[in-house]
Amino acid sequence: MLMSDKEETVTTREKIRWFKNARLGLFIHWGLYSLLGRGEWVMYRERISKEEYAKLADRFTPRFFDPELWCLAAKQAGMKYLVLTTCHCDGFALFDSQHDDFNSVKTARAAILSPSLWPPAASTDLVWGCTTRWATGVSGS
Repeated sequence: MLMSDKEETVTTREKIRWFKNARLGLFIHWGLYSLLGRGEWVMYRERISKEEYAKLADRFTPRFFDPELWCLAAKQAGMKYLVLTTCHCDGFALFDSQHDDFNSVKTARAAILSPSLWPPAASTDLVWGCTTRWATGVSGS
């Protein structure tokens, strides 16, 4: 069944209203740049070559990936939602992708990370989502 433009607009408005009313949420930015500890734009700001930056993927593991702790902390702080940035400006994805091999599954010794947030978020009544930004980073996408 297709929704009419009017029905879709109402749904969109309801979502926007919910988001405005939720007011407080957590956006989690985590990727290769985390290994360097200088922010997600480190590759560009410090002019790190694509080849050099790509070497970080061999060291990337979910060692500090603790979605249960993150969700509990977010809930205790009064947050209503959390969003994981699953692919940032460097082009490295935290999920398996047919689009590109530059991701946590194909290059690092890491599991698919994005779905791991869902069970803890659901158990704390947090609304969970993810966002991605395909870029012209190392992957060239």
